[in-house]
Amino acid sequence: MKKKMLIFRFENVLINVEPEKIYARKNLWKLIEQLKADDYYLGLISSLSFESFVKAGSKFDFVSRTISSFDRLIRKQQADNQLDEFLRFAEKRDIQKEEILYFGCHYGDLEAAKKSGIDFIGVISELPENNLLSGVLSPENKVHPVLLAEFLANYYVEQAEA
Repeated sequence: MKKKMLIFRFENVLINVEPEKIYARKNLWKLIEQLKADDYYLGLISSLSFESFVKAGSKFDFVSRTISSFDRLIRKQQADNQLDEFLRFAEKRDIQKEEILYFGCHYGDLEAAKKSGIDFIGVISELPENNLLSGVLSPENKVHPVLLAEFLANYYVEQAEA
């Protein structure tokens, strides 16, 4: 079934946040702008503090510009119920759970997706907290952050052909 809504975790999925190092991939952010232009609903979850979120976004002009493309932005520390607001948003727009895809980087993201009944792709890096997540996902349900833009571009083409 074609996806209509894509949800992303901000840190370590769209922006890699490591001690003393923050970086983002411009091609990924451009692709997200294209998805929005092609009528996908976009959601963003961050567990960063407001100040850290602003700092990360303001470091890259293309990030701060693209953030305005997201339909819903939620800051949550706990995985429990983090998707409830997105599900209410989707329901008001007649989007079914099967039409939502969540890109997360923590085991709690996977648990929240399972609890909510939505599909999940794990964005797996070398960070220690990704080890548990990586061990429980099948190869087709996980991607390394460096390959996320390519994965999303291929997904986008497949969706357009469907």
